[in-house]
Amino acid sequence: MATPPNRIREWREVRGLSRRALAELIGCHESQIVKLEAGERSLNTRWMSRLALALEVAAADLLPEQPDTVAPPATADGAMRMAIELIYRRMERRPTKFEGLSAAEFADECLNLARDLRALREAQDRNNETDDNADGKGEAEGT
Repeated sequence: MATPPNRIREWREVRGLSRRALAELIGCHESQIVKLEAGERSLNTRWMSRLALALEVAAADLLPEQPDTVAPPATADGAMRMAIELIYRRMERRPTKFEGLSAAEFADECLNLARDLRALREAQDRNNETDDNADGKGEAEGT
């Protein structure tokens, strides 16, 4: 079974809500809920905030569950998604840090974190290449 793109349906069902009821709670059409649950519509911060409030969960709880060992994101979109998740988790732990942030400031925070994640991934890739080259050299000398 494929991993769902998010956990909206899971939380909606836990709360005993139909798609229509959830749509009414957040002020949208039921078809939007269908698209969000299926991953056919982007789950941006605006949607996450509205859904989290209606479902009485943290916004990060709407994102798909990650295994304990998460590989670094392979794309800029993946880095941005991971950055948004990390920011939401930080917001839950230290909400005062984010009080009064405009949408633009929040987006800047996401971009900065995404850049940091990308830099970490690139550094990790370079270290892995160095380790692989060292391993290969040792094997070549041993033959």
